[in-house]
Amino acid sequence: MITTLTNTIRNIATLTLLYVLPTIASAQFTVSELGLTGEEGENKSFATVVYGAGNFFNAVYGIVFSLVVLFFLFSLARLLLGVEDPEKRKTVKFMVTWGVIALFVLISFAGIVALTRETINL
Repeated sequence: MITTLTNTIRNIATLTLLYVLPTIASAQFTVSELGLTGEEGENKSFATVVYGAGNFFNAVYGIVFSLVVLFFLFSLARLLLGVEDPEKRKTVKFMVTWGVIALFVLISFAGIVALTRETINL
């Protein structure tokens, strides 16, 4: 039974990784997309700099969100595998709890940013 559960968790982790990798790849950006480079003496508008900073934060957000999902799934897998030691089980429950909290915070942050963008018409 433990072997079946281990294989199931391994398959879920593989599928999750296949889902998350494109997110990480699409989070890549170049320095020119930040809006801070250009011809020498060329003035950059404030809007261009803000847009470039937005691109940067989108890239960072994608990477952080991917890492939090992986952390949550890893800690959940450890909990489902059934840690026998009560002290380790307590630590794993703590990790799962903080994984849920981190996911909630990141999703809430994305919702607030989307609402603000929609309100300001960005």
